[in-house]
Amino acid sequence: MLFERFLSELREFAADADFKGFSRGQRSYYRVVERRARRELAKLDPIGRIESYLGMSLESRCHYLLTLLYQNNYSSSFIEPYPDPNR
Repeated sequence: MLFERFLSELREFAADADFKGFSRGQRSYYRVVERRARRELAKLDPIGRIESYLGMSLESRCHYLLTLLYQNNYSSSFIEPYPDPNR
């Protein structure tokens, strides 16, 4: 019940704030961000590195979720200590 109320209020907020219109207005910017991310992520091969380490195929795929608010820096590491290339 609380979740349904949350969704209802979220939908109302999105309509009041014209979230769809904002998203349409930012579409070209989002496409640029996505192209850059795809170019950078294409260089990475985390599954290949893990498979090489294990010496076996994982038959896996990797999916990345992009968010414009995420900044990969020293405060975003979840493994401590974790080497940050930006330091």
